[in-house]
Parts: sequence; C-alpha cells; structure tokens
Amino acid sequence: MHQRRTASDEGLTLIEVMVAMLVFAILSTGIVAGLSTITRMTADDRARVTAQNLASREIDRMRALADPFKVMAATTAADRAGVAWTVDGRTYTVKRGVSWITQAGVDASCGGSSALFALRINVRVTWPGMLANTAPVQDDTLLAPTAGLSNDTTGGIVTSITDDQSAPQQGVGVTVKANTGGTTPAQQPADTDSEGCSYAGNLAPGNYDVTLSKNGWIDGNQDATPTKTVSVTKGATTVPQFAPYAKAASYRTAFQPRPAVASIPSGYSMQLPTSFDTTFMSGDNISVDSSAAQSKITPRYPYAAGYGVIAGRLQSPDGTKTCAAVDPAAWGAGKVGTTQLQSGAPQRATAYAASGDSTYAYVPMGAVLVTAPAGTYVGATQAPSAAGTPSCDVSSTYIYGFVSDGSPRLIGLPYGSWRIYAGTSVNNATLLGSGQLKIVTNDAPWAVGSDGTVVLDPRRRQ
Repeated sequence: MHQRRTASDEGLTLIEVMVAMLVFAILSTGIVAGLSTITRMTADDRARVTAQNLASREIDRMRALADPFKVMAATTAADRAGVAWTVDGRTYTVKRGVSWITQAGVDASCGGSSALFALRINVRVTWPGMLANTAPVQDDTLLAPTAGLSNDTTGGIVTSITDDQSAPQQGVGVTVKANTGGTTPAQQPADTDSEGCSYAGNLAPGNYDVTLSKNGWIDGNQDATPTKTVSVTKGATTVPQFAPYAKAASYRTAFQPRPAVASIPSGYSMQLPTSFDTTFMSGDNISVDSSAAQSKITPRYPYAAGYGVIAGRLQSPDGTKTCAAVDPAAWGAGKVGTTQLQSGAPQRATAYAASGDSTYAYVPMGAVLVTAPAGTYVGATQAPSAAGTPSCDVSSTYIYGFVSDGSPRLIGLPYGSWRIYAGTSVNNATLLGSGQLKIVTNDAPWAVGSDGTVVLDPRRRQ
C-alpha cells in the first residue's frame, strides 16, 4: 500500500520560482552596477593619472620659456607640434589660464597694477567621459621675469589696451621714447599680446612718451596715434592710462541742400568750399573734420550712440567758442515776417557704424545761387547772427575752387548768417549784393541784407 506524501515533500510552486528569480535579478543588478562603477572608476583613475602627466608637462613647458611676457592664456586639444593630446584612444583638452599677481599676492590684470610681481599659470585638463561631480586635473606655478621690469636702479612701463567693447586688443604697436631725463630703449617693446599688453622694462628713470599705432584704428578722442607722457621711477612699473582704442568706423558724408530743394534751378550742382568743416557729435565728444568733401570717408571712433553730423564748425579749435547757428537742431520755432516756421526742421543728420563698418551721413546745409564777375574767385565769411537766430561766436571763412565765368553758380554753406565775396585774391575781394545773390534753400522769407548778409535757415514753414 502506497502512503501519500505530505505537503512539505512536494516541489516548488510557481510563486516561489518567481520570487527566487526576482531576488537573483536584484543581486545580479547590484553586482553588475558595482562592477561597472569599479570599471569606470578604474578608467577615470587611469585618465586622471594621464591628465596629471599632461598638466605637469605643460607646466614644465611654460617654465622652460622663462619669460612670463610670452605666456598667454590658451585652450587646446593639441600640443605645440599640432599633435592631439590623445592617449589610449582618449583626447584630452588642456586649458592654460594666466593672471598677474602683485607683490602682495593679489591677482591683477597686466595693466591693472603698477606692482606686478609674477605670472600665475594655471593648467586644467579635461577629457570626455569624466565622472560626474569630479573636478578637472589642474596644476599651478608662478613665473617671474628673469631680469624683471624694474629693479633698484630702473623702472618699467606696462601698456594695456582695450577696445570699445572693453576687450583686450592684440597687435597694437607701442613706441616708447625718452622725453626728459630718460633714455629711449635700444629695442622697442613688442606689439600688444592676446591679453592686450605690451612691456618695456629696465628703463632709466625719467619721462617717456608712449605712443600707440595700428593701421585703421582710432581712440575715443579721434586720435589715430594717441600719446601719453609718463614718469618712470626706479623700482616701480608705470601703467599709462589710454582711452579705448578700436578699429575706426567710416562715415561717408553726403551734403544736401535743404530744405527747399524744389526752388533750386535744374541743372545746378552744389559746389562746396575747397576746405570745409564738418562737425561730428557723440554725447560730449565733439570733433571737427576740416577737410570734408562730398562723399569723403571720415574715420571716427565707433561710439555706440553713433554721431550727429553737422555742416560747419560747431566750436572753435580750442573749444572756447561755439556756433549754434550751424546746428539745425538749435533753431527753435519762430516767425519771419508773416511766415510761421517749425522748430529745427530738418534735424541734424544722424548715423551709426560699428567698429570696422561704414555708413552714409546725409548732411543738410544751405545753398545760395551766386553770380560773381568773370575771372573772380568766390569766398564766404560768417557774419554776426541775425536777430532771432541762434548765436555764433566762431568766425569761419571758406573759399571755393572755381573761377567764375560770370554765370550763376550754386554754392553750399552751413546754416547761419554769411557774407559772400568775389575777387581775384583774398586781399582784392568785393562784397556781393542782393542783385548777385539768391537764397534757394529757405522756406523762411529772409531777404539779402543791405550789407550783403544772407541768412540760411533750416526751418520749414508750418
């Protein structure tokens, strides 16, 4: 007789099998994750060792230069021979950062301190697949000038140049010449480096002229070759304070007779003086081009606000006198006779060009039809401002290059009051009268004065 088996002797149920498989899967996942982490950590450790070697190699290479003025910040995935930093199939990126430190151990830009002591070099190495939350491998060193910029008997000059965007400018020529008491160095400093700096060391104490130059560049004072005079003392470094220096913007002037173009007889082209003033305004910066001509390109510093451009000289060369009359924006609303006029219409020309770019400036001005005796030259001199017009304390005189054949010629002049002459020379000129002059650009009904004064008014009638 067969005896029935108890429940404990029976095989595994399906549920028990599934539970066992789940437990095995969890254990396997943990084991695999652990093995994977160990593998990645091992690979990362190997990569870090390689990166440390590369960082040390870069530090040694910088030390071998011995000259901190030749060390620039750089990021590269290749060595100096152009061969990629690749080890065991992994490409490494080496980033070199530099900053000067002062004798007090404080970081400073090359042009930000007169007490530069040494160059701090920081090398950071990264690679693809770095473990999360791990820092790059880095190494540091200090590099001091072998001869120094200054010592107990000499001093130095560090020139730092930025552009209109406050970015360091490379390749700017720097010339250092003795002014009084110093000695012009036998070898001029190198052009500014990628940090925008140039260095002149071991200079005899005295005063020196430091001049910048770069083809097509200009500073905020409209100077293409700005110069600063600095004093060099023994044991110290001097930093000249230059205004931003940038590639010039180009403004092409197009002078236009305004406002009443319709009254200009057909077939006449406006003649400009042989030497003509044009004022460029940007905020408080006022500069004058004294050789302006139709379609002439004038380089100007690329101020972000652009320029207001005015025919004529707004202020005297020394800045002590002004002539508001040439600025159309200075003419307020008013009445001439029974004609009501709008204020400042047209407004002064405005234009903007970025560094290295160019633009047109369409400049309004007055025009007069002149009939001068044959064989004479024509000239104009600013007259005292007519009643009710903007003031003018500047005295400008313009000469036209053509010789009159006795027929009418259209000449351009800045706004304001003028007297027009004709003669065979400057010393043999006669004031022209109302029968020889016709104002063709005014909406205002100004008549030629009994003393030959013409008023060129920019305002339009209402």
